[in-house]
Amino acid sequence: MAGSVALMNLLDVALVAFVTHGAHVFDSAGGVVGWCRVNGIARATFYRHLARVRQDGSWAPLSRRPRRSPGGTAPPVVAAILALRESLGVDNGAVTIHYHLGRDPDLAGMRIPSPATIHKILRRAGLVTAQPNKRPRSSWRRFSYARPRDCYQIDATIITLAGGAKVVVFEVLDDATRTLVATRAALSENATDAVAAISTAFTDFGVPAIVLSDNGIAFTARFTRHGGTSRFTRAVTAAGARLIHSSPYHPQTCGKVERHHRTFKNGWPPTRHRPPSSSSSSCAPPTSTGTTPCGPTRCTTPHPGPPGRTRPPTSAGPSTCPCSKTPRCAPARSPP
Repeated sequence: MAGSVALMNLLDVALVAFVTHGAHVFDSAGGVVGWCRVNGIARATFYRHLARVRQDGSWAPLSRRPRRSPGGTAPPVVAAILALRESLGVDNGAVTIHYHLGRDPDLAGMRIPSPATIHKILRRAGLVTAQPNKRPRSSWRRFSYARPRDCYQIDATIITLAGGAKVVVFEVLDDATRTLVATRAALSENATDAVAAISTAFTDFGVPAIVLSDNGIAFTARFTRHGGTSRFTRAVTAAGARLIHSSPYHPQTCGKVERHHRTFKNGWPPTRHRPPSSSSSSCAPPTSTGTTPCGPTRCTTPHPGPPGRTRPPTSAGPSTCPCSKTPRCAPARSPP
């Protein structure tokens, strides 16, 4: 292959010198026939390249793009994709854009492309920054539970209010669907508010099989001086779930809720909504819609999750979940 490329480059250089500068590069080899025989190039190829050089002044590969693409994405759909990327922000990728396209009345009757095609359109428009170095080999194997309520991830993050005060926000995320099942603002990372946040998730969406958290003092007492069983552990196990913890100093284990922290903070303070309170004293437990008096804790669009996954209901409660026939997806139980 490399030899063929070198021969074509030699032919093109010789033709440019012959056509443009009038150099007699083929006379020493006995003309065109002899030169082609010596270099192993078909005369048909020689004359085809010669015609291109005389027409364009040089030879370069032509585009292989077809003249017509009947199966291509319609221009109005492409325009809608680019507009949604601009309006939703960089944290909303192809899957979320696909979700909105299917609900756009202006695109009724048009073929909606798949998330993979949408990603290609965004990349072709220069709206996606390739960062292959950020993808570790471990990400090639998907780390995700199969069904809703198989596992809840809980973690806390710190935000700064408009007045400069800092508050802690607990977030509980369903591992399979990435649905934010509970959120709570607190003055500090403590066991009382952690128990309140996970209890809200249990009440509104049901008790999962597993609750995953890090090793913060709000979730475990095993690294404290006195040890023992923490209040959070007792609350989770009393509800019928099993509590597990990530490895110390390894936030990747709780990566889904950690990533949601970043989405939350990138939109904080919310510029399209009411400004947050200037005092942390106004923080109160969130409503069932996932908002607090300090402002919305996530976008109002339900996260569609991975393609092909079933999304648990965000308003009707756990009784309407498609997998409610299984024991772990049964309605929430009250602690004994």
